[in-house]
Amino acid sequence: MGQIKYPILIILIIFFSSCSFNYEEAMFDSDFDTQIPKTILINYSQITVRDGQNTTKLEAARAENYDQLNKTIINGLYFYEIDNNGNQLMEGWADEAVFYTETENAEVYNSIYIYSFTEEAGIFATSLLWDKEAKLLSSDEDSIVTLKKDDGSIVSGIGFEADLRRKEIKFNSTIDGTYFFNEDE
Repeated sequence: MGQIKYPILIILIIFFSSCSFNYEEAMFDSDFDTQIPKTILINYSQITVRDGQNTTKLEAARAENYDQLNKTIINGLYFYEIDNNGNQLMEGWADEAVFYTETENAEVYNSIYIYSFTEEAGIFATSLLWDKEAKLLSSDEDSIVTLKKDDGSIVSGIGFEADLRRKEIKFNSTIDGTYFFNEDE
């Protein structure tokens, strides 16, 4: 029986001496937390009520939440907003959006359409940026944005910027279209 203990002891010594307790190489990359979403939601729906007034409903085919980066990537986006009387204020959709949770700013991409029922106008674009604090909606400098009103006005241009506080819209270049001026505006 004493003879069996020594070979087992020798095997254990060889085994443990060949093992490394340095796990540095097996550790995840420090960027790992930012590369994989904390949460993935499929066929996502969210209803938000602000100050007991307007209600916004957001639907998405997929939403990926990255806590470390304070952002959510949304695919297949559709949203609408109604007032407390049930009147629809706004509706829109886009292929993709990046929502920054700390600032509530957003980047929206591809097949964008936003319609305001109160303004009776819609926006068509491929890229838009929303700055919540400044209440500024803008496009990339080289993106074409088209505005279409229910009265038949249609204007397209490059370098779109809408200041929603002042209700001002401007284009930086290449403006084309027809605008019907209403004296009440």
